[in-house]
Amino acid sequence: DDLFYFRIPIPEVDIIAHVYDSLKTPIVEPQVQLITSTVTDLTPETTGDGGFTFKVPTETPYVIVATQGDKIGMASDISDESKTHQITAQTDSTSVACIGFIQNEKGQPKKAATISILDETTGQKIKYPGDTSLITFLGEKGHQYQIDIQGHDSTRASHKLVIGLNDKDPKIWTMILPDAELLDMSARVFRGDDNQPLAN
Repeated sequence: DDLFYFRIPIPEVDIIAHVYDSLKTPIVEPQVQLITSTVTDLTPETTGDGGFTFKVPTETPYVIVATQGDKIGMASDISDESKTHQITAQTDSTSVACIGFIQNEKGQPKKAATISILDETTGQKIKYPGDTSLITFLGEKGHQYQIDIQGHDSTRASHKLVIGLNDKDPKIWTMILPDAELLDMSARVFRGDDNQPLAN
């Protein structure tokens, strides 16, 4: 066959976000940013009802960050189907969105079995559920965090996150959990009655 290459189209799904304040009043013209492991800023399309729509390839971990002035809100998920997020943007001038993607060496999302986040500035541990390929939290300006993850196959990775006092943009990083190494194995089969090798 004279086949040199081919392209497989990746289906996309719609992700819709509606942004509200703490009183559930829609926020007019917030800054909305969609972040994935490959794209850090997609421009949304505004829907007729005041929402914002993004097109995301299926099975992609993503985070939506919505801000206006000193208000900030976040939502995250995996694009396994079209979804709508109701994001509450709270008044908070001391926090920064922190977003970590967990991948294998090939750049594919990989779930960590356990995730540990330590605020080294205060000594406080942040509880975080495992079995996910995405880490999101609001970090405090002027703080330093130690993030440790462990895969289901006991592989490990660490990341140190430092947030400056004047930082405003989301802090984005990637952690690599290597796939477990495959080992070559061999075996011989013997007859049970006389312990002789069994042919074929």
